[in-house]
Amino acid sequence: MTDAVFLDTNIIRNADANSFFGNASKFQQISRLVQIYIPKIVIEEIKWQKWEKLRISLDSFKDNYFCSLIGCDAEHLSGHIPEKIAELYDNAQSEFAFTEISLRQELGHIDHLKDLAVQKLAPFETKSDKGFKDAYIYLTIKQFLAENASHIFLFTNDGKLKEAFHGHELVTVLTEPDQYFDNRSSYFKEGYFLETLNTDFNERIASGDIKGFDADATLAAENIEDVRINEDDEWELALKVEKSKFSVIVDFYSKEIIDVEKL
Repeated sequence: MTDAVFLDTNIIRNADANSFFGNASKFQQISRLVQIYIPKIVIEEIKWQKWEKLRISLDSFKDNYFCSLIGCDAEHLSGHIPEKIAELYDNAQSEFAFTEISLRQELGHIDHLKDLAVQKLAPFETKSDKGFKDAYIYLTIKQFLAENASHIFLFTNDGKLKEAFHGHELVTVLTEPDQYFDNRSSYFKEGYFLETLNTDFNERIASGDIKGFDADATLAAENIEDVRINEDDEWELALKVEKSKFSVIVDFYSKEIIDVEKL
């Protein structure tokens, strides 16, 4: 079953006009292996951050001495800002695949309240949204869990959002993309997989596929020197047993052993 991954704004924030998301390259490989969900309010906040950054840049350009020196009419450039943001958003799927997810249980003025929080307008403070966006993201994830009842990974650097899901058995909170692979790779040093690995090796020894290996040896967690994702998006385990080294290829989703090669 494909893992569900949720992203908070602080993980993929990018106010510039060079791309829609920040850290896109870090989530490209993950997006090939999981289903990434981004709450609608996160998308709208990124759009607003871009609008604010471009507006400030345009105002600075208008006030530049050389702009007035050459008689540059910069007023018409204001219309370019929403066009550029729309262009970046339309191309966002090319940065990494994701599904935008909305909070469906919206009541009367929730959209208006959402806009006020994203833009930090009254009654919200200019430097704080008082946790509204966190609450919106929290409820969106709770809605997803209620409909799917499956484990998810949440990437966030927000302390309050982490706190909201502290101890939740269906939510693992991470702060860096690499932590996802670290979390998933820990499976290979647990009892069930080690038992499967030993059974597989014994069968290969009996069939003659693996030679020069002590059939009585028991493979343990310390025999696994490294776990990584290969170019085919499969798990590749580097295994060392006494003086012998093996490469073990494992299916990413099913965790079934595909191949074992003695190096």
